Parts: sequence; C-alpha cells; structure tokens
Amino acid sequence: NRYDWQDFNTKLQLLPSANIYIDDCTNSNIDYIISGIKVAHMQHGIQVAVIDYLQLVKDGTKKSDESEIASNTRRFKNIAKELNITVILLSQLSRQQNPKPTINRLRGSGQIEEAADLAILLWRPEYYGIMQYDDSPLQNTAGTAEVIIAKGRNYGVGKFWLNFNPQTTSFTNIEYENTGTNEPTF
Repeated sequence: NRYDWQDFNTKLQLLPSANIYIDDCTNSNIDYIISGIKVAHMQHGIQVAVIDYLQLVKDGTKKSDESEIASNTRRFKNIAKELNITVILLSQLSRQQNPKPTINRLRGSGQIEEAADLAILLWRPEYYGIMQYDDSPLQNTAGTAEVIIAKGRNYGVGKFWLNFNPQTTSFTNIEYENTGTNEPTF
C-alpha cells in the first residue's frame, strides 16, 4: 500500500549512511573472501562479516567437501580472532525425514560445530504444515519462528520465538500474553 512504499523509501534513504558493504562478486574463493574482509575492515572498520553460504566457499584444492569445509571454517574463525570482528557463516542443513533443525545436521562437517562459538538454527514448523509447537508458550505456529541456540560457547543453549512475516522474510519480537515479555527461555 501507499504507506508501505513511503516507509520503504524513507528507510532506503538511510542505507548510504548505514555502513553496510556488500560484495556481490561471484568469486567464492576463500582467499578472495578473506582478503575482502581485511580490506573492508581496514578501510571501513567493519565489525561483522556475513558469508552466504559456507558450502559454496572453495579453497582451490582438491580436498573432499568435508575437509574443505573444515579448513574454511577454521580460516574464518582465525580471521575473526585476528581482526576482533564477528564472522557469521550461513550454512545449509542436510535433509532428513524430520524437518526440525538440529546441530548435527549442519551440512558437510562436524568441524562447523566445533569451530563455532554460537550456532543458531531457525525453525518454521508452519512451513511444514505443523500447527502446534511441542514446548512453546505460543498456542500455534502460524506466523512464527523458533530460534534455537544449539551451541553457545560462554552463552549456553536455549530457544525463543519470534513473529515471522513471509512476505518480507522479517522477524519481530513476540509479546507473550502470560508474561508480557519477549524473554528467551534458557
């Protein structure tokens, strides 16, 4: 509607000053990506780098996929430590009968789990026709997503729920009726 477009255009005007840098180059070589992160950190002071997605990053060797993912994961962890920044790696899950994500389904290597300080899984049961959560304060799954903190080195594990808008693929906080808060359950 008209209001949405006005709101969209207003927010779009803020992007040039938002300090968001996107490298949409199709080069998926690990050396190229790490070099780009270093340059962006030196020139722009970036504090977060997002890699979409880990399984497509290649190192130019003829290693097995699992070995390559393990090597790349360690390299991304090292660059995060070297520059004192956050590196977020998006990863695909292996497909199974049960669609609910678990940490052991990170595709390609247990090395992802080992190297990660924080592993977060998103679960939208409504997408699979599941209308009730097993262990949630929510009545049904419609328009929601479960955020599962499957590994949290120095943080712990737990889960919480968010509203999900499929038209914009955006998440927002939920106000729980019984508590009036949006506190995660740990």
